[in-house]
Amino acid sequence: MIAAPAIDHVAVSVSDLPRSVAWYTVLFGVGPAFEGPMLSGTEHAHTIAV
Repeated sequence: MIAAPAIDHVAVSVSDLPRSVAWYTVLFGVGPAFEGPMLSGTEHAHTIAV
């Protein structure tokens, strides 16, 4: 039997961050561990959940 590698992270690009955060919070039953700007001076943002 071949062992599958462990998954240590998943990155997902979304078009509506607040709506996606709400959806994933309901899905996993826990809110974000961190939210903040991804690139200074841009409209991009990121959320980290543990």
